[in-house]
Amino acid sequence: MRRPPRTGKALVALALTASLVTGQATTPAPAEAQQFPAFQMPALPQFNEEQVRQAVAAFVALAASVGGLALIAGLLPGVGSSNGFSSAPAPSTTPAATPSTPTSTPESTQPSTSPTPTEEPSSSPEPTTSTAPAPVTSVEPSPGFAQHVADIKNRLATSEDKDPLWAWTAPRGPQLTLPTHEGSGQATHPSVLYFENGWNGWKYWMAMTPYPASDEGAEDPNVLVSNDGWTWRAPEGLNNPIDDQLGKPNPHNSDTQLVMAPSGEMYLTWRMVDRPNGKTNRIYLVKSTDGVHWSEKTEIWTGEPQFMSQALIWTGEKWRLYGVANGGGVPNRVVFYESSDLKTWSEPTTVSFDPGLTSGQRLWHIDVQLYDGEYIGLVHIIPGTVKQGNLYLLRSQDGVTWKRSDTPIISHEESGYPNLYKSALVPHGSGDDLTFELYYSGFSEGRADWRINRTVAERVSAE
Repeated sequence: MRRPPRTGKALVALALTASLVTGQATTPAPAEAQQFPAFQMPALPQFNEEQVRQAVAAFVALAASVGGLALIAGLLPGVGSSNGFSSAPAPSTTPAATPSTPTSTPESTQPSTSPTPTEEPSSSPEPTTSTAPAPVTSVEPSPGFAQHVADIKNRLATSEDKDPLWAWTAPRGPQLTLPTHEGSGQATHPSVLYFENGWNGWKYWMAMTPYPASDEGAEDPNVLVSNDGWTWRAPEGLNNPIDDQLGKPNPHNSDTQLVMAPSGEMYLTWRMVDRPNGKTNRIYLVKSTDGVHWSEKTEIWTGEPQFMSQALIWTGEKWRLYGVANGGGVPNRVVFYESSDLKTWSEPTTVSFDPGLTSGQRLWHIDVQLYDGEYIGLVHIIPGTVKQGNLYLLRSQDGVTWKRSDTPIISHEESGYPNLYKSALVPHGSGDDLTFELYYSGFSEGRADWRINRTVAERVSAE
């Protein structure tokens, strides 16, 4: 950075300042130096190390021209030696301390491998760290949410269903502040994994795609980590995005998903729409043992009709690749393919939902997980267009025949957005104590702003 020229007086002042600073950091002045009469040091401006060094260099050149090198040697002891200036410590790269989580969310702690940032020396001319503002962890539910809960209680009082999916509901949640590779903070297509004891130092891992103002050129997979579900960052050493496509008229990416393989590796999949080749849908996969270093991408599936919102699941015996078949002149449907090697796939199996969809409704996005021996899912249903869609809870024993909640686990009216989109759920607990963290994505009118929010869905009790 170019700096404005300084006068000879300013240079002398800087040199004297440097002498005083270095003198404090080295040995006391010799006795003969203490014989000089004391003088009143004028107030001098504060300069950082680089400014001092530049001024000293200029002063050396000036003094040399008038035979003043001896003076410099006396004023600036130790410059250029081991007793001179040392570089300030680099800013800490360890995760910042995370705030306490709400009582409805899992307890969160820092990774044991992360040391506490040390305090910078008081002599440092500039701060080397900054404290991010604490995230917002709660917002007021919509005015109609209390009535919605009351309606569920009334329904439970007369229902014969002992485990109704419609009993789980979630209030609106705060918007997350997410770092995206292009800097917008706008994101969609979340997929989230939770590890009670952490994985490579982090309890939460998220994949998502930025989507600023619906720009598909930025719709590339990013990976983030957190220990509380509220504060997110890229893991140290990872440069997002994982893959980069240009968007129209070239291919574009979307629909990220994370899953743990039986090998203990984390798998990341995403969909690439190959527009130059007939909009062919291709599913890519990368692997990692630490979430930072990822393998070269491998195409694991390709085909028609259009196949979106994929969810790769290890059943204990083989892989299943769920997704929404969107095309072929038939209504959208959820299907899955099976494979033992992620190369050769079976013919598709179409799943069923109870209750089914009403006239005019369409399936759009899904999230499918195998949790505690049960298939659990989230389905995004839209009323014909992608606007005003809602999210519904799914449960199944075999992953083929599914029960679906007949009321949204969260609606677009409650979410705080006019429109919902692909979202993710993280299950915790079991039975009546089963809860779901929801990472729901939504967008503004005109598709100008895309965000991801977090909330918790709990089972409403009849009491």
